[in-house]
Amino acid sequence: MFSLRQTIVITGLMVIPVFSKGQLFNQETKELFLKAAEKNDTLQIYEIRKQQSNLEITNAKYSFLPRVLFNATYTRLNDDIVFPANLQQLLLGSQALLVKEKIGIPFNTALPSAVALQPVSPIQQKDILKTTISSQMLLFSGFKVSNGIKALKHQQKSLDYLTDKQNTKLFLEIADVYDKTALLQSSDAIISSSEKY
Repeated sequence: MFSLRQTIVITGLMVIPVFSKGQLFNQETKELFLKAAEKNDTLQIYEIRKQQSNLEITNAKYSFLPRVLFNATYTRLNDDIVFPANLQQLLLGSQALLVKEKIGIPFNTALPSAVALQPVSPIQQKDILKTTISSQMLLFSGFKVSNGIKALKHQQKSLDYLTDKQNTKLFLEIADVYDKTALLQSSDAIISSSEKY
């Protein structure tokens, strides 16, 4: 009989004409299908759902990335916040005592004019800038994220199958309408030719 290779080649040659006949739709039918697919609400809904699930997958993947939050506030007061005048004098006096002790001048004598005391700095200047930085990171989600990604991928596959099913249904409807239209046109031609006879 035939060897295995010969059987495969013969089977392949028998199958090729079947596939080639399936591809013999004319250009008008293909254009009708493309126009109908563009305006089909069901296909558009499936496409939007696929895009939405893609976004949800990327959001789920980003949930493991650390989130750094930066917050800055700025406040401007009318004046600096300073100590009261009597407390400033007390602080300047204690500064003078420390300088006298460091130089070795007795307690009751006046400071020399060459020694200048530093002014008391304000408690808070009128320009206030505050910044805070915080970060958050998901360490373990209890497999919610990975299971959610798997579910979203299965949802995408089901939407692909539904899209293919809707495309097939749409194409069959268009082919049926196209065949009926062709049948009507040929019957009109037959009627007109029979009227002539």
